[in-house]
Amino acid sequence: MGDALTHGVLIPGVEVGEGFAYGVNYAIMTSGLLALFAADFTRFARRERDLVPISLVGSLFAVVTYLFGALITYFGFEQSVAYFSTMGYDAAGAAHAAITNPGVSLVLAAGGVGLAIICLSQMKVETSNSIGGANAVSNLFDSLFGVKLSWPAAVVVANAIGLLFILGGILDQVNAFMSFGSILTISWCVLLVTDYYLVRGPLRIGSRGLLLDEAESVNWRGVATIAAVSAVNGVLYATGAVAVPFVTTAPMTAALYVGLSWLARDRVRAREAARRAAAGARDAEAPAAVDAAPCDEDAAAAPE
Repeated sequence: MGDALTHGVLIPGVEVGEGFAYGVNYAIMTSGLLALFAADFTRFARRERDLVPISLVGSLFAVVTYLFGALITYFGFEQSVAYFSTMGYDAAGAAHAAITNPGVSLVLAAGGVGLAIICLSQMKVETSNSIGGANAVSNLFDSLFGVKLSWPAAVVVANAIGLLFILGGILDQVNAFMSFGSILTISWCVLLVTDYYLVRGPLRIGSRGLLLDEAESVNWRGVATIAAVSAVNGVLYATGAVAVPFVTTAPMTAALYVGLSWLARDRVRAREAARRAAAGARDAEAPAAVDAAPCDEDAAAAPE
């Protein structure tokens, strides 16, 4: 166990700093995903105070998963490297494949039991991915087109998109996406926090607690912020100027979003007031329409 905690970088040609930065970026990306998923899943919670323990338990189990995954990868490293070497990988490629595929290590080490564990794990992952993807597809169609997809339809569309990505070879690019994913997810999370606690808080640019029909369909200030920050920090990371993009992504997201919101403050407030007025008018018209409609008895008694 001591060796598992004190060993150096296992992939040939990778320096300690580079490996550490990759690990930090991966942890940041998964933390951002956990935060976004928790916000999406816990909307079905009965009480608001249930959100904190649910999120904490999810984060705790994520840490436990990291630890067990690291141990499995370390103790099965040599077997996995030998396996990938027989498939034509060079030393660095086989080591990289062994590190990024702990499931292979578990299957090689535990045989059928390891395979069963991996299958159950993948079923859980696929279920959560289907739920998250279906929520995203449903929200996308509702926001852009005003179409409310049924839950089965959203699940089918989300999984169809996933299959297209797999057929397009996206799995080969997953590891390359990890660091860029940390930029995207952290920018998204920081934007949500900034929007709620700063922009809609002390700055009063927009209101909290809006009903769905009172909220804007697309927050273009947020879209522009995430796109710009992700592009800039992606270039900084790709060129080696920044090893851990979180250091620049978080402050850039907050600063740019606050700046754009401040410049558009009058427009944001005016449009929100207009949406509220329109929603109020619709609410007022609905009871009037119900009162004006004849009931069944009145309709039957009416002369022909």
